[in-house]
Amino acid sequence: MTRIAWIGLGVMGYPMAGHLAKAGHDVTVYNRSTAKAAAWAKEFGGKSAATPAAAATGAEIVFSCVGADNDLRGVTVGQDGAFGAMSSGTYYVDCTTTSADVARELAKPLQERDVIFLMHPYRAGNPEPRTANSRSWWAGINRPLIMSPPPLTLSPARSHGKAMSAQAKRPRW
Repeated sequence: MTRIAWIGLGVMGYPMAGHLAKAGHDVTVYNRSTAKAAAWAKEFGGKSAATPAAAATGAEIVFSCVGADNDLRGVTVGQDGAFGAMSSGTYYVDCTTTSADVARELAKPLQERDVIFLMHPYRAGNPEPRTANSRSWWAGINRPLIMSPPPLTLSPARSHGKAMSAQAKRPRW
């Protein structure tokens, strides 16, 4: 069981965090609307936190799925942001569809803290994140995962109608 923090329970984040909880992981969520976080915790049996930092404390993997660049800055480097609570070796996975500029901006403090950063935005235009096999993601990363694989196995996902394995493959570099 992996300790996971999930920040942002919108249309996509709510069910995605739920899939992780249903898979048996220890999930703590944060959402600006505390009522929504409480509803998620009741539905999926996880925990809710009062701040992004509180959610991220002790997590092995921290996911975020928020609205836009400034929202992402707020939950990561803002007051009580998650980055301040992450320790060396933590994985940070951003599922927000944000600009490349904010990804580069946030990568620097994570690199300095030895946090592994995966930019993993949910594919825009995919209307149905509620089913476990309807995800379509792409990723950017600040280091080779082969050196430090994440402590989480994702279920298979479909990409453009083809099954895609979640198993790691040797990168070509």
